[in-house]
Amino acid sequence: MTSTSEPSMTEGLVAPDCPLCGSSSRHRVHAGAADVYLGHAGRFDIVECDECAARYIDPRPVGDTLAAYYGDTDQRAYPNHLVGVDLELPPAGVRELLVAERGYPAQSDAAPAVDPSGSARAWLDDDIRTHRILPWEGEGKLLDVGCGSGSYLATMQALGWNVTGVDLFADLAEQVSETLGVPCHAGALPDVGLQPGSFDVITFWHVVEHLPDPGTVLRHAVSLLRPGGVLAVGVPVYDCREEQMFGGSWLGYDVPRHLFTFSRARLASFLEEQGLVVEGMKSESAGWVIRQGLKTTPTGFVRRQLLGHKRVRNWYAQRLADGDRSGKAVALARKP
Repeated sequence: MTSTSEPSMTEGLVAPDCPLCGSSSRHRVHAGAADVYLGHAGRFDIVECDECAARYIDPRPVGDTLAAYYGDTDQRAYPNHLVGVDLELPPAGVRELLVAERGYPAQSDAAPAVDPSGSARAWLDDDIRTHRILPWEGEGKLLDVGCGSGSYLATMQALGWNVTGVDLFADLAEQVSETLGVPCHAGALPDVGLQPGSFDVITFWHVVEHLPDPGTVLRHAVSLLRPGGVLAVGVPVYDCREEQMFGGSWLGYDVPRHLFTFSRARLASFLEEQGLVVEGMKSESAGWVIRQGLKTTPTGFVRRQLLGHKRVRNWYAQRLADGDRSGKAVALARKP
């Protein structure tokens, strides 16, 4: 196995202004937050912008120092960034539900599928998929930015979408192209040469918070949407119960890979600043985030005992999501 190089804490660090509005006025929220996910060296303050209320890390790693926090090829920080991840496809009957409920075009040459076990309904109503299996738009042309190993693209392709991917990792882009037989471009979104107005939907699933210059990337994404197209963004949001429980160790901060964090209100205003009309925002369940927080953060005995049980933890996480108190939000915004 390739060894992971430890990030340098003597170079490759900058003192940032707010990455969303550019203001230098801020106040500290959490001091000395650590990389609780992978355990790399370094301490980072989490500060809040006095102008726009975005939260971001200080100092900010850049270049090779930032790259080292993501790990080497076979030890990357996120499982969906590993080559060879199995691609999960929807069970029979899901497409028929989407035709009836989310505006998907009927397949005239396909026999109606039956779902006697209810597996299609259960699959679609999963607390993550229910927000990410999007309603049909236009001609069904979808771009997934930061597509990783391609699991989301594979799902949406199986549901009838004409899909394209973009990822910074060239080996992942190559895998997606070979496995799915679809275009997948390696590089930053503004640099891969996609045609303006060529997509009905563009998705960013937990990607935006990693971008050093999110405004530039989102404005470029808007240019790639056709008029009336939809941008879907999933991000951690700090106005949540999990942040109150775990503070600077909350995995939504994921120091230092997450360069900044939105509140729900700041996410909406940021999308509006890019010329979009926000049509809705939902919360996703974050049971796994709670489980990780219990591992790394001192908390009360009763809370630890109760939330240490998977069924209780998942029930609690779903209650938070249902009440928009979860730390994971999905926003849908339309280009006028």
